[in-house]
Amino acid sequence: ETESGGYQRRLFANDAARGFAFIDLYRERYDVVVMNPPCGEASFLSRKYLENDYSAHKTELLACFVSKGLFALSERGLLGVLSSRTMLVHATCEALRIEIGKRHGSLRLFADLGYGVLDAAMVEAAAYIIEHGRDVINRSVFISLLKDEDKDHGLLFAVNQLQIGKRDNRTSICFLNSFNGLFRFPWAYWLPPELLACFSRFDHMEKQFARVRVGSSTADNFRFLRLSWEVERNSLGVNRADTFHSRKWVALAKGGEYWPLYDDIHLTINWANDGVEVSRSTGSTIRSPNDYFLGGCTYPYRTTSAFALRALPEGAIFSDGGPAIIPQSGKNQDRWTLLCYCNTRIARYFLEVFLGEGDAVVSGSAARNYIPRAVGAVPIPDLSMSPFPDSSIKAWYHTAISPWRENETTRVFASFVHKYSGTIKETSKNNYMTYLKGVEDALRASWTCEQKIAELFGLTNEALNLIRESCGCHPYEYHSKEVDSKKVVELYELHINE
Repeated sequence: ETESGGYQRRLFANDAARGFAFIDLYRERYDVVVMNPPCGEASFLSRKYLENDYSAHKTELLACFVSKGLFALSERGLLGVLSSRTMLVHATCEALRIEIGKRHGSLRLFADLGYGVLDAAMVEAAAYIIEHGRDVINRSVFISLLKDEDKDHGLLFAVNQLQIGKRDNRTSICFLNSFNGLFRFPWAYWLPPELLACFSRFDHMEKQFARVRVGSSTADNFRFLRLSWEVERNSLGVNRADTFHSRKWVALAKGGEYWPLYDDIHLTINWANDGVEVSRSTGSTIRSPNDYFLGGCTYPYRTTSAFALRALPEGAIFSDGGPAIIPQSGKNQDRWTLLCYCNTRIARYFLEVFLGEGDAVVSGSAARNYIPRAVGAVPIPDLSMSPFPDSSIKAWYHTAISPWRENETTRVFASFVHKYSGTIKETSKNNYMTYLKGVEDALRASWTCEQKIAELFGLTNEALNLIRESCGCHPYEYHSKEVDSKKVVELYELHINE
């Protein structure tokens, strides 16, 4: 027993020595720390610890590790990180970006790598160096490799160019405090000064023009939701008073596919007695009820497609999957103005600042969450000074809604054939030509609106070229000459004859 007890005491002494050595190691401050931290939410068992010790970063493990790494540095020490590019714009790293940019350090270098770096993991990666200290220079070098297939060669070339005092088109040099006025303080290094200035020169949407709101969630859609054609016509309500009587089913906007300007609202919700039953259901949430039934605009909250604003008719309510934008004036004209502005490439480009551009080499993309606060932070010019022409708006909207008028399950169904003339073949041909003319008118109207917006923002050709490079060309820019209508008819008839 004595011999056994002595052995246990020696083991305990060794463990204690290692423990104290670790504490000494923890107290040290280092000139260089290198890490490849995890990202995402913490495990359930570690959440309480993170809430107590890393309350500002508790929702993102990456932010916790980087914050701890900065704490372990000596003055002017360097932290090297290889991680996901979550740090760049994501909401969960906002507090850390502020900490780095305004308080405890400086971002020296940020290499935006994209996919194909972290082995087989489908994660967009980034490598960056942060210097610790209160008096360091707040100028940062960003190198974008999102368009490079050979990222190793691209990064090496860009760094070698910097070493000899040159800069290639991958490299941007920014002051982090230039992003202070942006929602959530993203490191939007790809923004040229002209476009960055728009966020300070113009009011954002929610301050000047409209309010962006999230709606209700039932937590039991199978119980409360129905397709519009599943309920009786005389049970559809269009205001609060209707729901206290027999008209308890109300149109519900709940996201949908990519359809700018118009998308059929195909769902209804049991909103009896102004939603009392829904509000009493376990897990349900009613948000922004004062904005229900007013009309305005709506959009899909989560989508892999571009931002697409569409009309929200009066008498409808909106959900967490289909937030609403309500004009502050309540005027119908302002709703049309919002529809036109938000469906331009310029507005979409500004919105992407809060989401972050992705890898341009790998096909496909992750779904984006278009949160209301980000949408409301998009800058908007004073559109009352130069309103959109009514003819342009109506032409654009008429073409957007026309496919739905031929679908008998939609709210706006009119008929299968707009105009009957002669034989079936002639009718089909004439309707098709009418549709092509409508598409051309809509593209022209969209192009007119976009030019008007560019003029109000005072954008130069250089800025417009950058937007074109990021969002693609406008379809009307391909319209270099008049359409040969006879040739179109010949091709169409050839298809029918075959």
